[in-house]
Amino acid sequence: MGKMNFDEMIKRRGTGCAKWDGMEGVFGVENADDMIAMWIADADFFVAPEIEAAVKKADEFPIYGYKFGVDGLHDAIIGWQSRRFGFEAKKEWITTLTGVVAAVTTAVQTFTKEGDGVIIQTPVYHPFANTIKANNRNVIEVPLTENCTDNILHYDLDFDLFEEACKREDAKMFVLCSPHNPLGRLWTEEELKKMGKIARENGVFVVADEIHCDIVATGNKFTSFLAANPESYSSALMSSSASKSFNIAGLHAAYVIIPDEENYKAFTATSSRNSAPSMGYTGGEALRAAYTEAEYYVDEFNAYITENMNYMAKFVQENLPKVRITNPEATYLVWMDLTDALPEGTDVKDFLAKKAGVGLNAGGQFGAKYTAYVRINAATQKANIVEAMNRIKAALDNQ
Repeated sequence: MGKMNFDEMIKRRGTGCAKWDGMEGVFGVENADDMIAMWIADADFFVAPEIEAAVKKADEFPIYGYKFGVDGLHDAIIGWQSRRFGFEAKKEWITTLTGVVAAVTTAVQTFTKEGDGVIIQTPVYHPFANTIKANNRNVIEVPLTENCTDNILHYDLDFDLFEEACKREDAKMFVLCSPHNPLGRLWTEEELKKMGKIARENGVFVVADEIHCDIVATGNKFTSFLAANPESYSSALMSSSASKSFNIAGLHAAYVIIPDEENYKAFTATSSRNSAPSMGYTGGEALRAAYTEAEYYVDEFNAYITENMNYMAKFVQENLPKVRITNPEATYLVWMDLTDALPEGTDVKDFLAKKAGVGLNAGGQFGAKYTAYVRINAATQKANIVEAMNRIKAALDNQ
């Protein structure tokens, strides 16, 4: 028995929680009290007590004015990256922001110009395409190759397509989602080296979003893009956070690692021009405590999530022959295809919300051709997972 009881049912309705309190508007239902929220990527678990204590201590003095940075924050980040992934960062490479999406946006503004092309691997986290378009850059999609065995989906990168995209005259940047959201794909060191080599040879700057790096299924290992590609130090950066793995997303604490001095200066200058805030003091203390006092939490979290995802995959194989699903190598996000289970043109998100009472992300957000897919957040109590899968089966059986 670990320190954390992830089976403990926690009522989040009525706490100002976007995931649970926002469902009426998002899913078009009159009352969502009986719905199960499995969409927004945060977890339904209490944080580690060490993090709770750090947050309370940070806020115990009742003047919430401006503060200096958190003592030991950079050392905590460096130690975490070294221990967990074997990546040796330096203090002068690290800057902070409120979130990884802010880091991607700042990188797009810094290292590309209007009209340039930015490569993404679809289906992928939708804010990537949103920020590329919002900054008047062009999205270059490299669709991942889908395979399926015994109802279990798996995705690979077609390196010929990727190289073709990198060779485009307008291609100036590649935003890598590692591990991949929503597919849960854990890129191997060999794959990362190959991506890095192709990008370098074609003058494509790499932005690695590694926010889910800590969350890996039992027996798997994450490799950082920069660790795999020291040759890319002059043409790449990575951004990460403790927000997913330690469930502190609402504290807005992310960091960026930029090994090249000139790139670091350019990135932070853009951030300054945008008046983009760095992470707040409370978020910084939470991150520091997570990385230095609560490492056990991630290991227990990963074991629990792996069991949830294995259960979902087995349930589909045994009960839903027309449904296909991923059993992710990493992240707590599951991708499910209902193309053959529902009539063509069905609004899958709407169907599952209103007929099954389960709130999921619509697949079309992640790529235009994925309208029959949904993304499922498995970071919830096992009882919710079991109930949700039974509800989905009943809704499909009774349509």
